[in-house]
Amino acid sequence: MNYSTENIGQLSMKDVRKVFCIGLDGATFDLIQPWISKGKLPNISRIMQNGAWGELESVIPPISAPAWTSFMTGKNPGKHGIFGFKKDKQGTYEERFVNRKLIKSETLWKRLSDDGKKVIIINVPITYPPEEVNGCMVSGMDTPSKKSLYTYPPQLKEEINKITRGKYRIHQHFGGYLINNKRKVQALEEILFAIDIRTQVAEYLMQKYPWDFFMIKFDNPDQVQHYFWKDMEDKESILRNSIFKVYERLDSILGKFMDYLDENTTLIVISDHGAGPINGKRIYINEWLRRKGMLSTKDHSDGKRRGFRNRFKKLLSRSLEKLYFLAGGIISYRMRDRLGIPLSVIQAKLLSSTHSNTDWTKTKAYFGGNLNSIYINLIGRRPFGVVQPGEEYEKVREEIIHGLKSLVDPDDGQSVFEHVYKREEVYHGHQLDEAPDILVVPRNFSDYTFGREIFGNDKKPVIAYHPSPKGVTANHRLNGIFLAYGKCIGKGEQIKNAGIIDIFPTIYHILGLQIPADIDGKTLTSIFTPEWLERNPARFSDIATDIEETKEDVYSEEDEAEIRERLKGLGYI
Repeated sequence: MNYSTENIGQLSMKDVRKVFCIGLDGATFDLIQPWISKGKLPNISRIMQNGAWGELESVIPPISAPAWTSFMTGKNPGKHGIFGFKKDKQGTYEERFVNRKLIKSETLWKRLSDDGKKVIIINVPITYPPEEVNGCMVSGMDTPSKKSLYTYPPQLKEEINKITRGKYRIHQHFGGYLINNKRKVQALEEILFAIDIRTQVAEYLMQKYPWDFFMIKFDNPDQVQHYFWKDMEDKESILRNSIFKVYERLDSILGKFMDYLDENTTLIVISDHGAGPINGKRIYINEWLRRKGMLSTKDHSDGKRRGFRNRFKKLLSRSLEKLYFLAGGIISYRMRDRLGIPLSVIQAKLLSSTHSNTDWTKTKAYFGGNLNSIYINLIGRRPFGVVQPGEEYEKVREEIIHGLKSLVDPDDGQSVFEHVYKREEVYHGHQLDEAPDILVVPRNFSDYTFGREIFGNDKKPVIAYHPSPKGVTANHRLNGIFLAYGKCIGKGEQIKNAGIIDIFPTIYHILGLQIPADIDGKTLTSIFTPEWLERNPARFSDIATDIEETKEDVYSEEDEAEIRERLKGLGYI
């Protein structure tokens, strides 16, 4: 469908329902509520007192790619097909980074556009390349760089460059740069600046162009929590208030947005997951699989020459990485990023994957490119599959699951995993066959990080202290936040059992539209006043929102390097 943009600036005075949605990536009530109890964050406090609020359950694993895609489709990953930041290339052992064209369901804004609503979308992940909507779109963190065409309509990019003087930030990543307090202060200033610039763009768009649904996502809580959590817990650190300063700035901006909204507009604030500290330990899943006889390497079978060549490549890659981090202590983080791209390309050529040395003909299972994911080397699915579908497949899964559930931390004797799931225990839908076969959830969801390395010997422990060289001291938790405010919303209503997939149908309910019946989410009826709900019951349509993914490659080699550096810096790959 083609949407006209000729009259996009002509505002309608018609009295219509609207929804203004703010995404605060990684925001958590674990921080918000203690601050509010001390009289801080007045605008979030005002919403909690005069609107509805509660924790918002993410997806498993609780990371941005599948979580935001579940928000924008109202479906679990087993239907929309995005399980992490990477996706297998079918029939191979290779992976590619996900993007909007790999989503196998219509998005909220595409569906709203087809229902005649005008939309403005800013910086939501997995929206690159931007899709044609009835309004405006600025794509999110999967955008390779500002050189990319990251807006719809295309000319909007020039408008943004003009009003921000070229200073708009799509995404920032500081991994490996934050080696001292001076660098951390600079990074915090840059994060706060990026918030202000994005707000400037939002104010410009919301006042110039008509909209029925407006969505802006700030990734800054997630950024600052990843890198500054340890400082927050250190009472002696001069940076202990860094995370609060970001929340404080966003709370102030929230108040500014609220002043713009009229009585026909409902405000919704969400996060895709929560956050919490990591304990500095790493679990080497591939090495554990090797010791259990589930994974085999080539070194011994292919002779000393191949083994030496592989070890040399690894040594060269690590040396380049160390030089890169040393340079990070001298140059600016933007120059560091520019150096990081060619380095990432070189590393990708040196080490085509973690499994470049894996002997697939003798491997039953392996830890994949996405966090929390174990794949079975299944006959018919992989080119050198060795596990037969059916009885053998289930036997291998059961053996791995039993072994991982028995894996304990030698320091406290407690299990390192909170859950070990079969994929069908977590997902359902027509994309289930593309899901990881086993999903592992560490204690508290992120106490431990994962290492994909294969040692090839039994000397090193499979659970070991390994503080992140990128400076990451916190990771994700399952529960994010939900806030709603408006004349249809009950006052001071604390909700329970809300999930991120429920936001799509709730927005549709507020706007008075028929909710597609094939989505998984439910409308959060408990947030509404009884009077409004009685006059406005949820309505459903039998329209199908599944679509076919686009097979074309979106990213160039340089684009892949940009995305890889970004995700490595946050500890996602």
